[in-house]
Amino acid sequence: MTRKNLVLYRENKKPIVWDAFYNETGKPKPLVIFCHGYKGFKDWGSWNLVAETFKNEHFFFVKFNF
Repeated sequence: MTRKNLVLYRENKKPIVWDAFYNETGKPKPLVIFCHGYKGFKDWGSWNLVAETFKNEHFFFVKFNF
């Protein structure tokens, strides 16, 4: 499953937009967190392909920008 542009709202701070890539198996998975430090570049270039690769290897992959 791919869930894109989810929003984490934080009190008195800017929200964080994040994506999650995972397979729904009902089993725990290792977690990979990709943090990008600038604007909307979590969606730039090959990062979605990287996320899909981790998902296909049964990781839970999260990516977001600061």
